[in-house]
Amino acid sequence: MDKTTFLSQLQKRLKGLPEEELRQTLEYYAEMIDDRMEEGFSQEEAVAEVGTVEEIARPLLPKTPRRKRKGWELALLILGFPLWFPLLIAVFAVAISLIASLYAVVVSFAACCVGGMLCSVLYGLQRSWAGAAFVFGCGLACGGFALLGFWGSNGLMKVSGKALKTLFRKER
Repeated sequence: MDKTTFLSQLQKRLKGLPEEELRQTLEYYAEMIDDRMEEGFSQEEAVAEVGTVEEIARPLLPKTPRRKRKGWELALLILGFPLWFPLLIAVFAVAISLIASLYAVVVSFAACCVGGMLCSVLYGLQRSWAGAAFVFGCGLACGGFALLGFWGSNGLMKVSGKALKTLFRKER
């Protein structure tokens, strides 16, 4: 990264600082990069020596205090409790039932796989081996569907977990 890009990214990241402090910080890091370049570093190496924008900005930015709730917001939360709490429980119940039904389908396919393979042996002993091979193949197909369903369900759960994490992430 070159010096101008670094300083512009640093300026964007530190936009919450007072104007004078922001100007002093940018001048300080510009001078630091210039000093490193005078020592023989290339511009990219000098910028890399200074550190990343995040490493520099993190200690400089003020901690934002949590906003206190106003009285009317607190009153609405308390008075609305009989409405929003059952709705919240219903949303969680629907989410849990959807997850359970997804995994129930996977377990059903796995049971069909095991049952198809066991039945193919019995079918082969009593009837024909051609029919037994067909039932065995159907059991294997159900096993494949079970694996695909399991991987798909796990992938969906990971994506849902990441979405919830970003939704409820605390503001920095």
